[in-house]
Amino acid sequence: MKKQHLPLPANGIILSLGSNLGDKELNIKRAINLLNIKGWSIEKVSSFYEAEPWGNEDQPWFINNVVCAHFSGTTQAALKTIQQIEKELGRIRKIHWGERTIDIDIIYWDKVFIKNESLQIPHLNYRNRKFVLYPLKELYPDFFDLEIRKNISEIIEACHDTQICRMA
Repeated sequence: MKKQHLPLPANGIILSLGSNLGDKELNIKRAINLLNIKGWSIEKVSSFYEAEPWGNEDQPWFINNVVCAHFSGTTQAALKTIQQIEKELGRIRKIHWGERTIDIDIIYWDKVFIKNESLQIPHLNYRNRKFVLYPLKELYPDFFDLEIRKNISEIIEACHDTQICRMA
């Protein structure tokens, strides 16, 4: 019998959250609370991971985690809600990959594949970021990426990210 790959619970959405300004863990907890208030249903939450900055390295280290959630609206409505939460928590977009009170990215949305100007699902760089892969493996050790047909262990093995990432 052929094994069926189920990357997430049906209609599951993986979000990556990160902060490197202020009380980083509190910023993430507040973002999760706001997600719940604004129509998201948070199912699972990973541990916190401490990670060196990725992209722009001249800034404080990040605290990151991953959550699995459900959202009944469209992908564009989900993105709009996320951007509202980031703004509400004080995110100011000055420079690409710069310091931020909160960053929320849609990493993976079960069986959804999008590539346009405002959104790409699966996230363009998630397979190259240990601060996403490690907490994702913690939540779903059997995660399987339907787009590239690899499991989470294979994705981590192929990852070339050299930044330090460890459980906080």
